[in-house]
Amino acid sequence: MKKRSKRSFQGYLFSPHSVGAGHLRAAEAIELAIRDIKPGATVRNLDVLQLTNATFRRLYSQAYFDLVSKAPHVLGYFYDLLDRQRSPKQKSEIIIDLLLPANQ
Repeated sequence: MKKRSKRSFQGYLFSPHSVGAGHLRAAEAIELAIRDIKPGATVRNLDVLQLTNATFRRLYSQAYFDLVSKAPHVLGYFYDLLDRQRSPKQKSEIIIDLLLPANQ
């Protein structure tokens, strides 16, 4: 396992976008799991689209829903293109790095 850095542990921030329910539900599930594993952890679930202006939110949302309803194969192509398989060992190292403070 790789050595953890000596930086201090601050908390968790999730930044899904509010277009579609899947991203928000996944972030909520992760938030609940972390609160269950580390009850004292600072966890914040932030909708990154709320940090943008109304025009961008509207355009982004419309483009996403147009892709889902009119060209789902295009959206699927990009999901497949960006989806990288990780080994179980890599996944567990990522989870450990996220959940444990650096000094443990």
